[in-house]
Formats: sequence, C-alpha cells, structure tokens
Amino acid sequence: MRHLVGGESQGLAMRFLVTGAGGFIGRSLMRRLLCDGHRVTAVDRRADRLPGGERGGSVRNANDDGVQAVAGDLLELDLHDLLADVEAVAHLAGRGNVGESWGDASSYIRDNIEATDRLCRQVAATDHISTLLLASSSSVYAGTPPWSESAVTSPASPYGVTKLAAEHVARVRLAGSRTRLVTARLFSVYGPDQRPDLVLSRLIECALAGEAFELHGDGGQRRDFTFIDDAVEYLARLLNTDAVGVFNVCTGVSFSLHDVIAIVSDLLGKRVRMNSMADIRLVGVAETWGINSKLVHGYGPLAWTPLHDGIRQQIEWRLGTGPVRQVRRVPGRRASSADRPQPR
Repeated sequence: MRHLVGGESQGLAMRFLVTGAGGFIGRSLMRRLLCDGHRVTAVDRRADRLPGGERGGSVRNANDDGVQAVAGDLLELDLHDLLADVEAVAHLAGRGNVGESWGDASSYIRDNIEATDRLCRQVAATDHISTLLLASSSSVYAGTPPWSESAVTSPASPYGVTKLAAEHVARVRLAGSRTRLVTARLFSVYGPDQRPDLVLSRLIECALAGEAFELHGDGGQRRDFTFIDDAVEYLARLLNTDAVGVFNVCTGVSFSLHDVIAIVSDLLGKRVRMNSMADIRLVGVAETWGINSKLVHGYGPLAWTPLHDGIRQQIEWRLGTGPVRQVRRVPGRRASSADRPQPR
C-alpha cells in the first residue's frame, strides 16, 4: 500500500473537491480531510447545508484550516474553474432514497448519472487530478449475499440502476486519463447526523414521538449497517493511498430490522409501535450483506463500531445528550471471529 497523500504521513496539504459536502457522509468526510491538514472545496446544491451557510463563503475549523464553500448544481457550475487547483475529488453528490425512486425517476437520472458524467468529463480533460473517489451503493447488487465486489450487479430499484450507471459512466470517461477511479460501494451508513428520511432516523423519531413506525415488509429484511465514522475512515484511507477499482465499504455482518427495532426500544426504554404497510417495493432487496476482505486486507483492519454502540451515539446526537463529536481515527486491529457474520 503506497501513500500518495495525507497530512500525517507526508506532511503535504492537498486541495480536495468534495461534492455533496452538505450531505450526511459529505460533512463527515470534509471534517476528516480538514483534520488531516488538507484544504477542501465543498460543493453542494443547497447553500444552507454548507459551512458558513451562504453562497461562496468560507469558514475556519478548529484547526484553523480553510474550506471554500461553493453552492451550486454540478450540471450548471463552471467545472473548469471549480477544478482549477483541485488535486483529488470525492464525488458524493447524488440523489438517494430507494423508495422514492419508484416514482418519477428523472431526478435520479439527472443527479446520479448526468451530473457524474459532466464531472468526469471535465476531470478527464485535466492533467492534475490524481484521484476521483465515486460513492456508489450496495443497491447495485443482486442475487444471494454475501456479495464480493465481483458479485452480479443487477439492481432491483430505479435508484440502484442509476448508481450502477454512474459507475459505468465514470469508468468509461476516466479510462486512459491520468486520474485513477476508486468506487466505494457503501452499505447502509448510519449514525449521528443521518438524513431524516432514512430508516433508523425515522424509527428513532417515531419512538420519541410515540407515533407508529411505518414498517414495510415483515421486518425480517436484513442490512449490513455501517457506522458513519467507520465508513469515513475507509474513504479517507482509499483517498490517501494508491487504491484503484471497486471496494465494498461494509462490516461483513447483517442485522434484521427487528434487531434494530429491539435496540432502539432498549436504548430509549420505549416500545416502538408498528404500522404494517403493503408496498414491498419500498423494502428493496431482502438482504444486503457484503464481503469486505478486499478493503480490509488492502487498506488495514478496523475495530468496527458495534451496532448497539452506533445506534446509541445516533440517539444521543438526536437528543443532544452526547459529547461534542470530534473527528476520530479508529484504531486498527486484526479481524477476529467477532467480526464475522453469526451462523444464520
């Protein structure tokens, strides 16, 4: 594993472009890059989600590192200007939510495919951008899990289709360029600051309000839940090395929605009421469960955050009772039997 960039390892500050910097994962990755001593150009369509909360503003973080905030649409911004002094790109911008993609999918095509295509065309036209990290999704997979990176890709939702198309667009556009492409297939990222439309956030809100949680399916659907700090740790490692290709960012363990409901109920001391819904399309696939050996063996082990601890941190953040969140580097350790999926 050869280090290319990184404030700690090389003492060299780089300029990163982070798209979708106002989103759940984008905010955490931006803080991590700043903590490592890098400079960040933070792009998001919504100005109110960016540092400083205003168009074109800039702020200073606790380490006195600068971040330039740019509010705008990737299909409308002057990308030549935006990329002029950028050395690496973390492309996290896009439209999420599997369920909503079953409606009018045109916004998913625009934001996930067309915006990626325009960005990659401009990156390929430069000669100074070393890396483009593309945030993809476990929703691209099909078949019986666990899935390695070579598993069949045949998405079961319009959202998954657009994420897989974005992968292909990026690969084709950057082929033959000086920019290496790293594709991170993220599995069910959760934790403090999670988007309110995602299942764990909705579950916590319903429990706190005493409202019924809309349960699609029978609750037996399983997900490979990945804590935000763990996901960002590996995104930073992939950006900080000579990684290239596709990587699953996941724990390698799946839990059912019933498991999650039980943990939330236990932590809040409240029984979560259920309202069963019939639209099975909103469930997505029955199970997501990834194999992370390519990531772990290539870029170091990680002491994964246990699901109970991660949900506790998300609840504490929601209630405002937890400690002020700091960027943390998770100490590595060798994988043990505790990291492996339990017998099914």
